[in-house]
Amino acid sequence: VPIILFVDRSLSVVLTAWAGSYVVAAGFITIALKRYMAPFPRDTDSRALAKEQVVFGSQAGLSTMLQYLDFRTGVFLVMFMLGSAALGIYSVGIAIGEFIWQLSSAMINPSLMAIGGNDFARAAEVTAKCMRHSLVLVFLAAVCVALLAREVVPLIYGPAFSYGAIITIALLPGIVAYSMMPALAAFFSQQLGRPRVPSYFSALSAVVCAVITALTLPRYGLIAAAIATSVSYSAAFIAAAIYFTKVSGMSAGDRKSTRLNSSHITI
Repeated sequence: VPIILFVDRSLSVVLTAWAGSYVVAAGFITIALKRYMAPFPRDTDSRALAKEQVVFGSQAGLSTMLQYLDFRTGVFLVMFMLGSAALGIYSVGIAIGEFIWQLSSAMINPSLMAIGGNDFARAAEVTAKCMRHSLVLVFLAAVCVALLAREVVPLIYGPAFSYGAIITIALLPGIVAYSMMPALAAFFSQQLGRPRVPSYFSALSAVVCAVITALTLPRYGLIAAAIATSVSYSAAFIAAAIYFTKVSGMSAGDRKSTRLNSSHITI
């Protein structure tokens, strides 16, 4: 940010600063992780371990890619069907929605050790607790955004982007619903050891968004894309929540899992 503000605001400088920040972060993380590195025991089957990591990593990578596609399905269709000017307005709502998600992410990250730990019942309980807290925090933030968007969006982005406030408000129900997905994704990947499971819900959301947007965007415009995105996020969360209650043995009102460990789970 200081480079962009005080050195130069050209696009090349912005992109260089953005890429460079990730390179610096990667170097810092690599150095920080060295203290946790230790030689493998002599009886370690390195080939089996490598195979396990490749399989797990590939599934996790696929899940991340599908999640990204899910987040950008509406963006791609708006760009293709309405052009770059409409995309600029639509991107305002997407940016605000993704900013609100930071509230839930900041809360879930410290809980990952419990969610991925050996105690299955505890992991399910913490996951449910994270979902409840995410719902409250993001809902309150969404209410504030809904009340202030019409005044704040034109002030920040300019009068030409005023309609972005309407797009933002239409996206809020889906933003609130999807804010609980990171906790579920962590539970499915780290506790169940099945990183492919979140990809199913991301794919469902992307398909729902694409179908509804393609059918309604030409007639109703940008608001149709926002509503389609909100509906798709909500549908993905509902499907993931139903699956979570099935594998954890928890109902919507429960606070503790009725299962003792993950060995009983089938998919």
